[in-house]
Amino acid sequence: MWKLITTWTQDFKKFRERKMFYVDKTKQVYDLVKSENIFFFLSRPRRFWKSLTLSMMKYLYLWKKELFKNLYIYDKWDWEETNPVVYMSFAGYTEDQNMEEYIDRNLKIFINENWKTKEYKLKDFWWEYNLWFILTKIYEKTGKKSAVIVDEYDKWVLVNLTNIKEAEKMRKFFTSFYSWVKDNDSKIEIFMLTWLTKVLKMSVFSVLNNLEDLSFNPLTYDLMWYTWEEVKNNFAEEIEILKEKKNLTDKQVKIKIKDYYNWFNFWNDDDTLFNPWNINNLFKKFEFSYYWADTWIPSAILNYVKRNRINVVDLVEKIKSSRLKLKEIHFKLEDLNNVNVAVLFTNAWYLTVKKYENNIYSLGFPNKETENVMLDFFINFTNPDNDFSLMEDISNELYEWIINEDKELLEKTFEKMIYEFMWETAYEWINKNPEWWLKTFIWMFLRLNNIYYYPEVQNLKWRKDLVIPVNNKYYIVEAKVNENAKKAIEQINKLYLPQFTDWKEIVKVWINWDKENKKFDILIESEK
Repeated sequence: MWKLITTWTQDFKKFRERKMFYVDKTKQVYDLVKSENIFFFLSRPRRFWKSLTLSMMKYLYLWKKELFKNLYIYDKWDWEETNPVVYMSFAGYTEDQNMEEYIDRNLKIFINENWKTKEYKLKDFWWEYNLWFILTKIYEKTGKKSAVIVDEYDKWVLVNLTNIKEAEKMRKFFTSFYSWVKDNDSKIEIFMLTWLTKVLKMSVFSVLNNLEDLSFNPLTYDLMWYTWEEVKNNFAEEIEILKEKKNLTDKQVKIKIKDYYNWFNFWNDDDTLFNPWNINNLFKKFEFSYYWADTWIPSAILNYVKRNRINVVDLVEKIKSSRLKLKEIHFKLEDLNNVNVAVLFTNAWYLTVKKYENNIYSLGFPNKETENVMLDFFINFTNPDNDFSLMEDISNELYEWIINEDKELLEKTFEKMIYEFMWETAYEWINKNPEWWLKTFIWMFLRLNNIYYYPEVQNLKWRKDLVIPVNNKYYIVEAKVNENAKKAIEQINKLYLPQFTDWKEIVKVWINWDKENKKFDILIESEK
C-alpha cells in the first residue's frame, strides 16, 4: 500500500486523521512518562520532530484515544484519566517581538471538560507571568495536575546571541517565570522542556535544577528521529523503488543513505540516528539531496560567526584531522560573551560526538550533508572568494568509487585530481618524491569527505599506505608511481592480510600513476 508521507505538518492530530504515515514512537513516550521522574529536558535540533512528539504527548494527556488506534500505547494507557495541558512553543519568536505579548498570544491551556477539550488563554487564569501561579489556578479550577509542555525554549537565546543585553534581560524574565516550580510537583503531572541547541546551562536552571536531561541518555536516545531498523522496516517498499531508480544494490543503497543522513550520535554506541525530515523527503522524491540543510541556516550562528570573526577554516581543519576535542566544562559555560564556536556548531548539530572518553568529547561531521554545509556555506560566508566546488567533487567521487569498487570511475577521478586540480604544481615538487606527493593528496581529498581512515599504518614488519574501515570491511589502499599491479597485490597478500582477522571482508585497492604516460591504472580485489 502506497504511504502518504508528509513533511508539512507537525500536528499529531492531522497526521492521524489524514492517515499520514507515522513511525510509531509511542513506546518510547510511554516508557518515559511511566518512569520515576516527572521533570524532563531534551535538546534536539530543528526538524527532529520535537514538535510532533510534543503534540502527540498533548493529545495523549487530553484523552484523544481515537488518535492512537493501532499504535503501541493504545491498549496500555489509562484513557479514563485526563489532565489539563499547558502548551507553549517559542518556535515563532523573533528578536523584534515583546516576550510578554508573545506569551499572551501563544501560551495555550487545554482542559477537557465534559469529554470536550476547551482551549484557554493565559489571561483566563492569571495576569502575572509566573508559571506556578498559572498551575495553581488550573488546579483550583479542575482539581487535577497539569502536563506542562514547552517547545524550543531557547529560541530567545539564539536570536539574541549578538545582543547580550537583551539576552540577559530574557534570562532574568524566565528565571522569574519558572520560579516556585522547583521542588513543587503537587500541581504537575509531567514537565517536558525542549531546546533546539542546548547552547548553555542557562541560569534559569537554578530554579529548574530538578530537570532530568535526556539529551544524551542512552535509554531515550531514539525518542525522536529514526534508527536504521526503523528506516529499514518502515520504508522497505520505498527502498526497493530507490534501488531500482538509482540502479543500486542492497549494500550500495544502505551505504548511500547512511553517508548522506546518518551518524547523529546521542550517546548510544550501537545505533546512530537519521533525520526524519531527510528520510521522508528522500522517499517522497527518490532523490539524494540535502533537504535538512536547504530548509534553514540559523541566522543567529551566522551573525555570531561574522561578528566575532570566527575562523571556520581552522575549525574545519581541526575536525578533519580529528583534533577537535572539548571537555564537559565547555558545554556548561554561562557567559554569552564567550561561547565556544565548536560548542555552538555542535549544539546546532552540524557536528556530533564521535567518541567520549575520560570526560573528553571528540567531535566530527555526522554525514555528507552537514559537512557540505560547513564547507560550502559557512566557509564561503566568512571567505566568499573561495571556491571549493572542484575539491568537493573530487572528494565525494574518490570516496564513492572506492567504496563501490568502481575502478574505471576511480581512474577518471584520479586524472581529474592530478590534471585538473593540481596541474599548476611545480614540476620539481612532484619529481622529488612523486609517490609521497600522490599519497598526500589522496589523504587530503579523503579527509575532505566524512570518512575515517588510518594513514601510513606501520610497524617493524610492514607499512600500509591507507586503511579505510567501513561497513564491516577493510579497504587497504596502496598507491604507487610507475610500478606494476602484480607486485603490489602480492605485497598486500603476504604482509598485510594476516594483520586483519576481526572484519568480514578485505578489499585490496592498488593504484598506480604512470607519470610519463599521464594515466592511472587501478586494480581492485575482494577477499572474505
